[in-house]
Amino acid sequence: MSTATATWTSSSVRRWSSGRHFGRVTGVLFNLSRQLTALRLARVGLSWPLAVQAVAPGSLALLMLAASELSPRLSLGPLGQLGIDPSTTVTLPVVLAGVAPNPQEIPLLVPANSALVDVTIFAQALVVPPGGTLLVAHLSGVVRENITW
Repeated sequence: MSTATATWTSSSVRRWSSGRHFGRVTGVLFNLSRQLTALRLARVGLSWPLAVQAVAPGSLALLMLAASELSPRLSLGPLGQLGIDPSTTVTLPVVLAGVAPNPQEIPLLVPANSALVDVTIFAQALVVPPGGTLLVAHLSGVVRENITW
């Protein structure tokens, strides 16, 4: 079993000797090149903030929400893997992505409707570097969330 030691880099991101990067949340792995995370649980009638971050300042992110995920995931070559079902997907306006370790927060309001309790929603982002095209864009991982009270 190998051991890893943590050191702090100038960008305030913990770097482990094994090559893994950790963000500001202790013990949570972050993919610092195209990360989408939920900052808290989705609750009926409250804001559900998602955070998106990229490597390069000025990167854009297209956030997509879906009612179901793809299993197995659909490989899109250099874009990565599409993990949400396109037939149930709604896209939100393009936003400026934050730069690690300071992601851009995107607040989404969950309607105050009790019928949404226990509904599962999925989110994924397409991150495009500044001046880039879809040829250099990447898909984030999928965020899966059950709406609660």
